[in-house]
Amino acid sequence: VDAFPNPSQLSAADFFAVNQHNEAPLGPPPCSQEAHPVTVAGRAAIELVQRPIRWPNGVIDFPATTYFVPDGTTILILSEVHSPGGQPSEVFTHMLASLAITG
Repeated sequence: VDAFPNPSQLSAADFFAVNQHNEAPLGPPPCSQEAHPVTVAGRAAIELVQRPIRWPNGVIDFPATTYFVPDGTTILILSEVHSPGGQPSEVFTHMLASLAITG
């Protein structure tokens, strides 16, 4: 779990779109990622699935699943690095289902 500033209070989709283009040039190519709209903790969120890939700047051996969840001036980023088959594990799914954002 991580939190990033979102002073403009962008939606999860807009935050992801803006920051996807600002990623370091050595990051994995966007063609290795799939983004889907989802709901997490009652909020419109983005699920990003990173497939394993080898590209000139590196290797990602295992699929990962990341969720971008807006919370006012913050975006919560919840990640599972080794997602079995590119899907959230049962434990991670339970964590997401039980997430409550207060405040």
